[in-house]
Amino acid sequence: MLYEVKVVVDPVCIAHKLSLPYESRCNHLHGHGYRVEAIVSTHNLDANGMVIDFTFLKKSIMQFDHTFLGKLPKGITPEMLDGLGVELVSRAAEVEPSTAENFARVLFNELQKVTYGTPAQLVQVTVWETPSNSVTVSDR
Repeated sequence: MLYEVKVVVDPVCIAHKLSLPYESRCNHLHGHGYRVEAIVSTHNLDANGMVIDFTFLKKSIMQFDHTFLGKLPKGITPEMLDGLGVELVSRAAEVEPSTAENFARVLFNELQKVTYGTPAQLVQVTVWETPSNSVTVSDR
C-alpha cells in the first residue's frame, strides 16, 4: 500500500529581483505571493501512524515567508528590508538567481532534510509564482 500526503502553503510572500540580460519588469524589485505544494509518500507509516507530520513540512516552507530571495541589489541594505518587514534567511541567499525554478530546487532540498531518517520520501515540490505559472521539481 502506498500512502501519499500533499501539503499546500499559500501564500508564501517573497521579494526578489532578477538581473535578466533583456528588458523585463522582473529586473525591478518586486514580490510574489507564491503557492507551494509538497508531496511526500511512503509504504510504511511512522510510529505515530503518519506519512510525516504536516507541521514539519509547513515550518520548513514558511521559513521563506516574508524573506528576500537571492543577493541584495546594490543600494539595498538589510536594515531597509527589516523596515519593510522582510527578513534575510541564509537559505534564501542560495536562491540565486532568484527564479521560481531555483526557489523550487532549494525548497526540495530543504524538505528532503525533513524526511531524512523517516520512512517517507519527498516526491515533488511545485511552486506557483502566479496562478497560471508554476514549476515542479522532483527526483524522477
